[in-house]
Amino acid sequence: MYELFVCQETDAYPDVSMWKKKDTIKAKKLPISCELEVYELGYIYCFALRAMDVHIKRAPFAVQAKI
Repeated sequence: MYELFVCQETDAYPDVSMWKKKDTIKAKKLPISCELEVYELGYIYCFALRAMDVHIKRAPFAVQAKI
């Protein structure tokens, strides 16, 4: 499984509380994709993804990439 987190950039000072858990994604054969809800236009969003095993042990977050 994977956990997906999202953060909307604002003028506020960055804080860890700005990150919200969006979804838990079940692992499938590669490549894995998911459909995101529509977000507000005009904002920049950052996403973070990390793996989670069946014992709920969480791996480090994935390396940053731009798409």
